[in-house]
Amino acid sequence: MAEEQKTAPAAAAQEPVVHRLIVSLVGGQEFTLNAVTNSTDIPADYVAFINAWREKKDVWFSPKNDPHFGVRVKDVSMYRYLTGRLQPKQEAPAAVEQGAKEEAK
Repeated sequence: MAEEQKTAPAAAAQEPVVHRLIVSLVGGQEFTLNAVTNSTDIPADYVAFINAWREKKDVWFSPKNDPHFGVRVKDVSMYRYLTGRLQPKQEAPAAVEQGAKEEAK
């Protein structure tokens, strides 16, 4: 029984985790950055942004060094960091019933 308890958290850690960083700029614009990993640890680029924001640094934050997108950390008024587990996609009940009827024909 102790072995089952040890493997359950390890299996849960292997499920995909969504990391969401919502950045609100001084002008009212809001950007949402999503990252999907197999770990519950905060992605390193999110940690770098949070540390720069707390220290009020005047640096450019660009996730994964994307040359087409980024924000000036000094222009960020607020950020929110959220995590969650991915849910398996569920089919609508009507679509399931239609599929069963087509198979019966």
